[in-house]
Amino acid sequence: MTAEIRSVTELSLIAEGARITDRLRRLDSAISGDDDTWATLVASRDDATELVIRIDGALQEARQQTTVLRQIAGFFADDGTKPEKGASLADELAKARAARKAGTTG
Repeated sequence: MTAEIRSVTELSLIAEGARITDRLRRLDSAISGDDDTWATLVASRDDATELVIRIDGALQEARQQTTVLRQIAGFFADDGTKPEKGASLADELAKARAARKAGTTG
């Protein structure tokens, strides 16, 4: 993004995009297994000897947050900030995860 003066709407979208990115990083940690709170084993309602894996809403929430972030990014896409051709949001998150694991910021 350029350093030009932004409208209140644009500044709000930039701030919300940053918050969503932070949420996606935390959700990615839960989904990738770095945080073990996203899935539990529970007894089946019908058969107490059968266990069921219950997945919480982390994956669904990550998808929803990704969609919103993509829409926000689309708002700014005409100002030269498009990601490189062929790079998806998933690619960007994977790159950030790799950087985190390597001990750098990303």
